[in-house]
Amino acid sequence: MVAAKANMIQQFNMRNLAILTNLGAEVHVAAAFENFGTVDDQTNCQLIMDLTEMGIVLHQINFDRGLGRLMVNYQVMTQLRRLIGENQYDLIHVHSPIGAALTRLASWGTGCPVIYTAHGFHFFRG
Repeated sequence: MVAAKANMIQQFNMRNLAILTNLGAEVHVAAAFENFGTVDDQTNCQLIMDLTEMGIVLHQINFDRGLGRLMVNYQVMTQLRRLIGENQYDLIHVHSPIGAALTRLASWGTGCPVIYTAHGFHFFRG
């Protein structure tokens, strides 16, 4: 599971992760745990502890805020490409627009399907 910011995991995906782990799936979460988004530091630390206790493997990805900067996005794609190559995932589920775009680019040619769940209409004006 990929989200640009860890708060997306905390706010929307804890139940999904519990279901997957209860089904016996090995689950990895890739997100910016160091620059984690709209939750406070204590909530982020609790998230990391909760995910670790669930047996979920965590990966720090240096996503930038919003569209980010070109060089940062290139570095993120490199991090994701390495992660996908090392772990040979069966499926990647993405939960943020920029995270989805960069993950799709990073997974290009690996044969790993990428699913994106939209949490709001980021592209809609009006």
